Amino acid sequence: MNQKTYKDEVEEKLAKSLTAQTPELIPYLPYLLMDIWDLGSSPEDMRTLIEEHLPSPHKLHIIDMGCAKGAAPVHLARAFGCHVKGIDIIPEFIEAAVKHAEANGVGDLCEFVVGDINEAVLIERNYDIAILDAIMDVLGTPAETIRMIRHVIKESGYLLINDAYKMRPEDQESRDSREEAKTTGSKYSSPKMALDEIPEFPLEVLEAPYLTYDEWLALFRAEGLEVVATIVTEGQALFSFNDAQMALIQVRAEELKALHPEKQVLFDEFIRAQGVKQAAPDMPLQGITWLVRKIQFMPSRYR
Repeated sequence: MNQKTYKDEVEEKLAKSLTAQTPELIPYLPYLLMDIWDLGSSPEDMRTLIEEHLPSPHKLHIIDMGCAKGAAPVHLARAFGCHVKGIDIIPEFIEAAVKHAEANGVGDLCEFVVGDINEAVLIERNYDIAILDAIMDVLGTPAETIRMIRHVIKESGYLLINDAYKMRPEDQESRDSREEAKTTGSKYSSPKMALDEIPEFPLEVLEAPYLTYDEWLALFRAEGLEVVATIVTEGQALFSFNDAQMALIQVRAEELKALHPEKQVLFDEFIRAQGVKQAAPDMPLQGITWLVRKIQFMPSRYR
């Protein structure tokens, strides 16, 4: 029986985070995603949250754990003149990030490193902000990820998390009514909830791979974090963004199928998985960017 190595486990997590069904696809990901710089991030939302809630943003030291091609680091460095470090395991992504930083005049403010964030979370420390941009599967469940990443930031430091929460039927109805009254592409900020207003959940519920909005709040509280503010992406804006990216990916997938006809099923499965991720009819997901602050010291469980 073949036993999985650490490298095998990392590649499986990476593949899952990018909706690849198998690590066999990883060598082809740089080509499939060649035309997309902003791989799922919301740099404008991150900028807004920092601008509105953090003093002296030009003094910030930020780390982006799983930076892909550097969209968020470059955007924030340009906006604030702050220093940002980005880490990603795909060399081609880091190469693209360096080029984007130089082209945007922030090469001296951005540092990009090829590395495994599973290892980086054990050694990186004392940042003002850590960014987690739709990479939860790489570190594990949301609970596992938060437990590791909170030690990267200073006491009273911040996490910027761009991910999603699982919508309940009443959430769906509420969102539908909001969208009827709003212009396509609009966004809204969710109200802050006091710590004592957050519902209680059994610990095993918070270990699930997908959490509702209230379960995210409970997880943050359990890990000594407080939600400062959020920006939630309206459904139509999210679908439009995804559709534009899908069109680009499909073109590259067809080119790869012509070059590697023996792997046609592999590329077709990737495209199919992307569509399932976006539609998710059995589990509607709502995109959200969280700004949370560390309010309680907890020893790391991963040293």
